Amino acid sequence: MSWLNHTRTVTLNPIEIDLEDCTYLIPCYTELQPLAISIRRVGILHQPLIQMTADQRLIPVLGRRRLKAAAEVGLSSVEVGVIDSDVPETDLFRLAFWDNLALRELDPASTATLVSRILELYPNEVAHREFLSVLGVSPDGFRLQRFKSIAELEETTLQALAVGRIQEKTAFILSKVDMNDRLHIFKLIQELRLNSNKAAEVVSHLFDLSATMGTSIVNLLDCEESQSILTNPSATTPEKTAQFRAMLRKWKYPELAIMEQDFHNTFHHVTSTGRISVHPTPSFEDKRCVIEIRADSWEEAQSILKELNYSSFQ
Repeated sequence: MSWLNHTRTVTLNPIEIDLEDCTYLIPCYTELQPLAISIRRVGILHQPLIQMTADQRLIPVLGRRRLKAAAEVGLSSVEVGVIDSDVPETDLFRLAFWDNLALRELDPASTATLVSRILELYPNEVAHREFLSVLGVSPDGFRLQRFKSIAELEETTLQALAVGRIQEKTAFILSKVDMNDRLHIFKLIQELRLNSNKAAEVVSHLFDLSATMGTSIVNLLDCEESQSILTNPSATTPEKTAQFRAMLRKWKYPELAIMEQDFHNTFHHVTSTGRISVHPTPSFEDKRCVIEIRADSWEEAQSILKELNYSSFQ
């Protein structure tokens, strides 16, 4: 499609354009401020493209963020290209797709939203051949279904995924719980200052426990044991985080928690010096263990072995 043959250049006030229209939206979750500073200093370097719809609305095709930044800094006139309403939506979305793909790397949140929109606009064969293959998304893979679920999440969750505060797998789990649970989970992540790995662990445990116990995540967080940890005024945030994670692990794996505690009680006096470590088998699959001795010299090693009642060096 030679779309340039269908455009004309006009000067408009950015506020005349419906910048919230999502027809050709390719999401971007980076901050607008650096772009606004650039436009304030040197103006818009690359002309945006808008479309006049059949009902006479002006909607963005290319340069939505440039137009938003221009409005933010108070520009009252911007030169734009206007394309007629009779140009098919599928053609212009294809244009927006390749324009954005050439300029930036898509984060998981943007990709999820984009995948969902592509599947709405195009037949499966076209979607897979022209778009999903470029995005590295298999038409038969689990990730396609994951992206479709993630795309339904609210803006705040997608923003957290885009900037790396939560992982893609965590976002998928969050898509399976109701909004009230998600709000409480994000509050918890913020209060405990969980990084993406610890957030993934906590969210996974809460989701599984909610299913097995037949209760909401909110109820799990509001129970007496949880609140005794989360509202303890004498505990630091790292201490609360460690205690809360240990509590979830105990709830999810009660037998394993008992075995871990028994192991700790049995060998605590041996390992307390820091020179000897005793390691159980993974998940305590049997009672075998590995004893590790750390020494700064052969003489120290001899001393430790003597303390353990070995006679080889006597």
